[in-house]
Amino acid sequence: MVRAGSVAIVLAAVVSALSARVGAPAWSGHVPEPFETSLSLALVLEKDRFLQAERIFLWMSTQRAPDERRPISQGQLDDARVTYTRPDGTVRIDRPSAPIDGHGIRAPMDMGFRGGWTLGEFPQLGRWSVVYEMGSERSAPATFTVEAPAPLKDIAAHFEFSTPAVHRPDASAILVVRNRTDQTLRFVELGQNHSILWGGWQRGERSTSISVPQSAVAAATGNKRLPMSVDRLDWDSIRRIPHVVVAPGATWRLTIPLSPWLGRQVEGDWGRVGDEFRLSTELQILIGQPGGEWSGFSPVRLNARGTTKRER
Repeated sequence: MVRAGSVAIVLAAVVSALSARVGAPAWSGHVPEPFETSLSLALVLEKDRFLQAERIFLWMSTQRAPDERRPISQGQLDDARVTYTRPDGTVRIDRPSAPIDGHGIRAPMDMGFRGGWTLGEFPQLGRWSVVYEMGSERSAPATFTVEAPAPLKDIAAHFEFSTPAVHRPDASAILVVRNRTDQTLRFVELGQNHSILWGGWQRGERSTSISVPQSAVAAATGNKRLPMSVDRLDWDSIRRIPHVVVAPGATWRLTIPLSPWLGRQVEGDWGRVGDEFRLSTELQILIGQPGGEWSGFSPVRLNARGTTKRER
């Protein structure tokens, strides 16, 4: 009887183990097989003609297919790629990061997400192609041309500082835009339509980055940020957004206070004497007039930067 009972126990254990391997739910500790969600990927260039000295920008959209109910897999997220083919036939592959929450812009495992990306190199002149990929899914390819930098050689934008003692109560930074062209420049006012002012400290190889608060930007411009934005700036949309007009041959300046917000932004031992403080922003510029000589290049994305070393 003992031997028969032992056999029965062994058989029961074998059946239980087989059942666990075949039909166990995921929550029991079973690791599910990796899968690929059916996706709809799209890539939209801001324009198809770029000047060599500007930033090349594109939008990427990642959505689940209409009949798909599974979340986007982590494997797909980890395998996101933006693949550029240069005019000489060589290839550059960028690995864009996933959204901050891991799976979407509203909540984890939602329908998808959308974001911008930029080419991180000084581009070759000529015709480029680019495609957005995730796992085995691909967007339709897009093409663009990179052309000589004129008229950007005659447009300059940078930051100047009133004093290296950046924590003084009267310390300020001045955004300067010089227009040496024979065309009128129009660009979105600082703080409007994705225009963000970034700051940071540099010490040797170490650095930190901070976003300049909207209150400081509003104090400089006199305008609070409007609750609206457009993906591609044009002559119609700029009329609805606070913007700056710089006449041919003119220089425009905007003074931005550094006190008291900069002192509150410093963390740990950052901001010591000798540390380098920097500011940067991106200007979206419309050159000339609608239908004019440079209208096909607008908007032009031009970076403005400036640095100073902190003194007493």
